[in-house]
Amino acid sequence: MSPPPPLLRKEAAPDWAALPPELLALVAERLHHSVDYVRFRSVCSRWRAAARRIPFPPLLALPFDPDAAALPFFDPSEIASSAAVHSLPLPEARHQALLGSSRGWLFLIDEAGSVSLLNPFTRARFCLPPVTESLARASSLSVSKVRDRWVLDHRNGKHPVTLYHMRSTFISEATLSSSPSEGDECAVIIVAVLASSTKLAFCRIGDREWTLFNTALHNFVSSVAYCDGRFYAVDAFGEVCVCDVGISTRATYISSLMVPPERDSFRIIGLKKELLLVAHYMDGDFPHFKHHYEIYRTDIKRRMKWYRVDTIGGRTVFLSVHFNSNAIGGAFYGCKSNAMYFSEPIRGGREPSRSQIHKMAVMDVTNGCLEVISCNCNVQFSREVFWFTPCLY
Repeated sequence: MSPPPPLLRKEAAPDWAALPPELLALVAERLHHSVDYVRFRSVCSRWRAAARRIPFPPLLALPFDPDAAALPFFDPSEIASSAAVHSLPLPEARHQALLGSSRGWLFLIDEAGSVSLLNPFTRARFCLPPVTESLARASSLSVSKVRDRWVLDHRNGKHPVTLYHMRSTFISEATLSSSPSEGDECAVIIVAVLASSTKLAFCRIGDREWTLFNTALHNFVSSVAYCDGRFYAVDAFGEVCVCDVGISTRATYISSLMVPPERDSFRIIGLKKELLLVAHYMDGDFPHFKHHYEIYRTDIKRRMKWYRVDTIGGRTVFLSVHFNSNAIGGAFYGCKSNAMYFSEPIRGGREPSRSQIHKMAVMDVTNGCLEVISCNCNVQFSREVFWFTPCLY
């Protein structure tokens, strides 16, 4: 009879937290996608400390189901991969509508009109002042509250303001002066673009109400950007004003910033010391419109004047077609340089595409060539999508 086998010694599980910081830093530097980076930092405090700050490209927030508890998004750096679409658990956004994003923070609103800021990665959240009748009145709308729900007062009667109609009734989007995670959260200023108004509203974290102010513009404000301590607003005509928001809020029309007439829409983007303006217009006959985009820049430290440019210096612009959630950066892994990434295909009007698969577009700024890319995501809910920059700290 053979002797019994010797007892096998059970080896201890490796202590991954004890890896040298130098090795962890080398691994973190090879993480090119924000999803992998978040997973790496979530292992433990030592891994989190070893991961230096890396600029990641904005993510495309895809059509959102307010009854679900997850936000689908598309990573443009993974276009060549079939796994470019991810889902981020977001129970905090259940039964709420998204009002776009600024500096990686999502703006949320519910049917009662409560507004909040949410970082979808760190889960940090701040309450903002709720919407009021005065915000709707600034867009020439009359509303009232019935059993904690807003209704629109119309000559044909009262109509409930659903989640889908919150943007077209109260706040369409908002812009932050800085990220609340970067310093004193109470110093952060939030400027809100109203549904259809020449006025803007602002607040700080901790305020109880929004403060309205005039912009001195002649048409509805379409886009707002923050640059070097001040907010800049552009209206549907391409006119620009600078807004000093604070104890004595005032807006000053900038007459020197004029663009060619007959442009259909404008988006303004703030950098450290300069502004970019993206102008869009169409020509041709329906349905064969030809779309044109022009880029202008100005240095805010000199005499402010738009100069048309045919290059953005190797950088990449991410433009939300129906939101003010725009971004610009350079040397993003997996993204084309000197290009504009549009949140959706460029079409005439606002009618949704017949396709059930969401698509985005990439344009080469130098030659205007356009490429349409499938995001491999079914369009089942609101088709208005937007870019948001990961704020991972």
